[in-house]
Amino acid sequence: MKNLSKNQEAENKNLSLKISAKDENPLTKNQEIFNKLTQKIEKLEKGNVEHFKKLDNLLIYFNANVKPLITEIANVQLRLALILSEQSGKFNFSKNQTEEINKVILKLCNEAFENIEPTDEQEAFYNSRSKTTYKEEIEEQEKNSKEIFVDMLNTMFGDKFDAGDIEDSEDGFMNFQKKMNEEFENLEKNNSKNKKTKKQIQLEKQKEQEEAVKTKSIRSIYITLAKILHPDTETDPILKLEKEEIMKKVTGAYESKDLPALLKLEMEFVHKQCEFLDQLTDEKLKIYISALREQARELEQEKQSLAYQPKYSEIKNLAFLSEKAATLQLSKDVRIFDILKQTYTSQIRAFENISSKKEIISFVKEYSDDYDDHYDDEVSQMDDFIKLMLKSTKKTGF
Repeated sequence: MKNLSKNQEAENKNLSLKISAKDENPLTKNQEIFNKLTQKIEKLEKGNVEHFKKLDNLLIYFNANVKPLITEIANVQLRLALILSEQSGKFNFSKNQTEEINKVILKLCNEAFENIEPTDEQEAFYNSRSKTTYKEEIEEQEKNSKEIFVDMLNTMFGDKFDAGDIEDSEDGFMNFQKKMNEEFENLEKNNSKNKKTKKQIQLEKQKEQEEAVKTKSIRSIYITLAKILHPDTETDPILKLEKEEIMKKVTGAYESKDLPALLKLEMEFVHKQCEFLDQLTDEKLKIYISALREQARELEQEKQSLAYQPKYSEIKNLAFLSEKAATLQLSKDVRIFDILKQTYTSQIRAFENISSKKEIISFVKEYSDDYDDHYDDEVSQMDDFIKLMLKSTKKTGF
């Protein structure tokens, strides 16, 4: 038995799955496909780790530099809304003017509430000027968004979904996404059943047989490794601990059907380097190729869906930029938000010393003209959410 040192573990991690041509004999077609797939998977795995790290770095930058400014702006907007309310109360306005002032006050509050949770005092101020309370509006928006999306899904799948299935948590989101993906897969299967030819039926049966053999093959590798690496077979306490750690990786790879990881472990602890890969039969290569293709698709889908996790919702528009370009965009946002904060602060100072209602009317008109409301239309309310959910269903192949 090999000594399970950290150096050997590092070698195993860096071990590349590649079939080499022997003598002057060229690689077979399946051997070439195997090599391309294992290289692709290694690249995807590395890319996903880097992508995950990039998103975390961007989120850290956003939380440290951008979010505090957004919060400051929201608080300044609320302060401006309060002062506008106080100062406009000192003058007499027409009914139309009063309504326009109230609209601007509510718009300032709504803009602020998009980025911060209002205090009880701020919520009470908003409720005193709105026909519906803040809580009622939030509940209605959430209800409408979920119902629109669920109606769209039920049109596709029948009455399989309910708005109550969409829970407001990361786990709830992932569970709903899983259910939705399952329905997409079922729909695809049903559609294919209706159009099956004899050849398609034959290919499907062949695929099922290959899947059974593949599962048996993966299990076979797992059992071989478990016999060699199981910690219960070790008396040396240090080696026992090392085996426990490696068996965790073996078990994890087996449970997730991670064939490349199992093959690397098998090469490290059972065979010598890649020699045994050269001896794989064509039939077994086909089985491995099928498993590798499936894993490559899953890794590609993982990258696509990673950026749309709720955790990264505030930076999802930057997810597929390079880290340098995304950081540059965030630094521009910092400058823009800083200018915006200064602008609102200057308006507050101006209102604190206001001396005529003409100044109030002028501000209200200018603010109303410049304000671009993106949330009036139900479809635009749902746009990001629908894209988020449907993006995860995108399937790509090798």
